Amino acid sequence: MIPLQDVIPTRQTPIATLALIALNLVFFLMAFAIGPIAAVPAPFAHGGISPFVIGMLLLWLFGDNVEARLGRLTLVLLYLVGGWIPALGATGAI
Repeated sequence: MIPLQDVIPTRQTPIATLALIALNLVFFLMAFAIGPIAAVPAPFAHGGISPFVIGMLLLWLFGDNVEARLGRLTLVLLYLVGGWIPALGATGAI
């Protein structure tokens, strides 16, 4: 059973979460179409389709609540800092 939503409502549209998902999708499609790209920033580098889908699902589920609690800028900063920790990449960011 795969959860598609959580039960904690938010009052605002999760703009930063949606933007991070969109950026991840753009970088993933670029890497998929062109091949491995060395210039893909670490927070947006996925190991394949399964890590990408699982990561975006988790970002969709929890990102809106984190964004509502901490704010948009803090969410983006946490994502970027977590993604640049060595050996973690996009999974560490999420």
